[in-house]
Amino acid sequence: MLQRLSPTQSPQDLPPGRLVLWETGEGLCLAMTGPQAPHPIRVDFGAGRLAFRRSRGGSEALVKAVRGSQKGTLRVLDATGGLGTDAFLLACHGMKVTMLEKDPNLCLLLQDGLERAKALPRLKNILEVLHLVQTDSLVFLEELPPGRFDVVYLDPMFPERGGAALPGKEMQILRRLLSDPPPPDEEKVLLERARRAVKRVVVKRPKNAPPLGGIPAPFQRMGKRCRFDLYVS
Repeated sequence: MLQRLSPTQSPQDLPPGRLVLWETGEGLCLAMTGPQAPHPIRVDFGAGRLAFRRSRGGSEALVKAVRGSQKGTLRVLDATGGLGTDAFLLACHGMKVTMLEKDPNLCLLLQDGLERAKALPRLKNILEVLHLVQTDSLVFLEELPPGRFDVVYLDPMFPERGGAALPGKEMQILRRLLSDPPPPDEEKVLLERARRAVKRVVVKRPKNAPPLGGIPAPFQRMGKRCRFDLYVS
């Protein structure tokens, strides 16, 4: 767990090159130390670019890729929660979403963002269908009983994510936190377990990246800055 700074402290006053959690008046942040550090990361479901994307209805390539031709309320497992952006957008478009995140520091950021969002009446219905679980997705998928979810969504950190929602400097912080790429076979195992658990798996990839785990996707949907590989059985 990272060191946690109080609102009276500043990461800019510390020696450069470290990561810390920083309590601020606007919420919990993940920050690099030093005077030249990038702007801290904070989960904010109610403002900024997310608010614009939430207003776009079903036009998001992400939403189209996950929903496909399926009707009704989908039960989606986001097995690579990250900062919760994609899970939140899917919940905005009528899906019941469970997001998994293993890293305890990211879980604290997510929980802080969810708690602050509860104070916004316009997000009340969305937060009722968006849930966070701190766990290892590989273990969760291995123990997952059949029929609990309709779709598994994966957005691995590695390789570089060309369609990532974060600006470059903020992505530097997130990649610094999760600096170690997974073992070569881990992504393959993750995809295989996801495919055993549900009939539809959606994987977000940079446009020119190889398929996850080296497993070709039968179908693809292209976005502006990324693609979605679709595994349907």
